[in-house]
Amino acid sequence: MEDKLMQGMTPDFQKRQMPAASLIIAVSVAATGLLVTLVSKAMGHKAKSAAPFNTPTPAATPVVESPPAV
Repeated sequence: MEDKLMQGMTPDFQKRQMPAASLIIAVSVAATGLLVTLVSKAMGHKAKSAAPFNTPTPAATPVVESPPAV
């Protein structure tokens, strides 16, 4: 489908659209990051250090003792 869309555009038009598309993507990524940060702060969680709620707590590893030397 993308090929059909690109066929109707001249190469000059495509070149002029690339900076605009890159700018739109960069602004979208930045806005998403800001939104995630604001929601995290609003919910009282630290963004990087908070574990997901569905993560099970790690169980203690059992200590295996070797039998006494005879």
